[in-house]
Amino acid sequence: MSGADARWGARWAAVQAAGIEGSAAGLARLPCGPERILLAQACLQYVRLHERSEAGDALVARLRGDGQAEVRLAAHLTALHTLPPGRAAEAEAGVVAELGAAGSSVGSWSVGEVWGDAYGRHDAPRPRDLFRRAAELLVDPDPVRRRVGLDLSRVALCEWRAAPEWLSSGWVRMFDDPVAELRSDAKALVGLSRAASRRAADPRVPVPPPCEVRVPVAVEPRDAEACLASRPVDASRLPPRMFHALLDRGPLSERQIAQLRHQVFTRPSAGQARHARAWWRHAGEASAPVLLPLLPQYFADTALLGIDALECLAAMGRFAAPALGALDAFLAGERIAVRHRGSPESDLQADELLVETAQFTRRHIMEDTER
Repeated sequence: MSGADARWGARWAAVQAAGIEGSAAGLARLPCGPERILLAQACLQYVRLHERSEAGDALVARLRGDGQAEVRLAAHLTALHTLPPGRAAEAEAGVVAELGAAGSSVGSWSVGEVWGDAYGRHDAPRPRDLFRRAAELLVDPDPVRRRVGLDLSRVALCEWRAAPEWLSSGWVRMFDDPVAELRSDAKALVGLSRAASRRAADPRVPVPPPCEVRVPVAVEPRDAEACLASRPVDASRLPPRMFHALLDRGPLSERQIAQLRHQVFTRPSAGQARHARAWWRHAGEASAPVLLPLLPQYFADTALLGIDALECLAAMGRFAAPALGALDAFLAGERIAVRHRGSPESDLQADELLVETAQFTRRHIMEDTER
């Protein structure tokens, strides 16, 4: 841990221990300087993340007129999160005014992270405003502002599906930025996303592979038969490939059908999504009315069960046409739908894989319907 990180950690721990009122009192006693900036930033981060109260609001209002630019910037950024949406413009004007003097970070966050997060407020999301602001900063003569534009862009890319469409051209221009770090970070940002790298169409950033590639594992029917015979009918987890290996050879036995039925129809689960296509192969078009209502719930699943659900719909072809409404609703979503994969970047890459698979599935259903 660096000295700066240690100092920030100490101030953040002190604010968490004392609460906002005690910390604000301590802040009032400190002279202007780096330690006061750190404490103010910690107080304001606490307000933004934990403390929505009159004391917190009063502190934000007071510090927006503070004598130190770094403190004013942190206060304006916090106000973007705490003020009613109708007053966002005044806080945003304050952020823009302070950027050059106050730098590109605030506490343990970058300015772009805190600012970009405010555009995603669920009570008043403003993705188009975020895209426009990021695009404007990406071409600013000031490298600090371009840095903030890149950080805003990263938030946009990891939150909103339309970000590559709006911002790719600005990112590509930054591949030739005079500041080496900004050049490198722009390329790394585009390299996170298959959609962004395709739009960039620049050999310096090739299209990355999908975040997950499923390689079929060949199973001999006799091995699949032995595996299923060794497990009870109501086993909680059975490998789908065992059923597919047997279906490649011919019909399932009554016991195997009972095992497969248990996987698909007992309750919503990973087994339901992963075995749905095997049930379709076994039961055919008569099973469409019971399978179709089950599958859309998995489209945005963290474990990428949506891939299994979409593969089943693609296999069903024209018989999956009643699911087109749910498929279109998933594709029309503005926000990244897949969450909790470990990082915003992992969520983005998983969502892109699901979108690509959903688009393929939709095309396949439509083509089969029109035959």
